Amino acid sequence: MLRAVRTLESSAGREAETVPPGMSFPGTKAYLVLFLGVSATLLRWLLDPWLAGQSPFSPYYFVVAVAAIIGGLRTAVITALVCGIAADYFWVEPRFSLEFLNRGQVVQLLVFIGEAILISMAVSWVRFLDRGCDVR
Repeated sequence: MLRAVRTLESSAGREAETVPPGMSFPGTKAYLVLFLGVSATLLRWLLDPWLAGQSPFSPYYFVVAVAAIIGGLRTAVITALVCGIAADYFWVEPRFSLEFLNRGQVVQLLVFIGEAILISMAVSWVRFLDRGCDVR
């Protein structure tokens, strides 16, 4: 996986923390979440004529996995929450509303968030085994 990592020593003398290349300045992970969420939403928008209301969460699973690979568990979980809200707002009826028409829509959103968190945990575990470092 991502073998090229930089080691940053903390000033308090704690254990060394590994950071993927390009993720060293504050706010990078927030920009990553925003970029991935927007790109998946644009992809879903392009596919909307063919999907016609079906599979509102389909492009977001890949985005969560990428966020877990690049940014770790916390970044992936936040990405899952952002993508779940975006999918509900743009693709679940009634569109452009965070309103739920029935319990099935609530269950669908909760299942997506649960599956996305499981994907995040699995990818983080693989990162942990691959690098031999802390899962975040």
